[in-house]
Amino acid sequence: MLRDPEAADEATQEAMTRAWRQRGSCHNPAAPGPWVAQIARNEALRLWQSEQRRQARAGNVEEEPATGEPLEDQLIRRVSVHQALETLTAEERRLVSLRYESDLAHPAIAKMLGMPEGTVKVQLHRIRKRLATLIAEPV
Repeated sequence: MLRDPEAADEATQEAMTRAWRQRGSCHNPAAPGPWVAQIARNEALRLWQSEQRRQARAGNVEEEPATGEPLEDQLIRRVSVHQALETLTAEERRLVSLRYESDLAHPAIAKMLGMPEGTVKVQLHRIRKRLATLIAEPV
């Protein structure tokens, strides 16, 4: 995904550090592989996006990103995602931010916000479903 061995090493190290710090939030400690893999994927995406922003500021944007998607289509999709996120309430944005930017598990979010874990799961599910519908609509 990152194409650069040094960036991949950095993503791996950060993912393992994050997994260690958040080990209490793993739902299946006997088999943490999928959980750690998701953290690693999130970290790789974060580094890739950071590099894309850095290159864009430097005026050195690739014609075709690592996904193989043309840059124009990628930008259109980003605008669509941004517009969809703007439809969220402040509380919904906070839930999404805690889950996907801070990479917190449902129990940690529930504890932080003082609400039942089931409520957090249901609200995030509804938010994802609504966002998917908005993003799928033509721009």
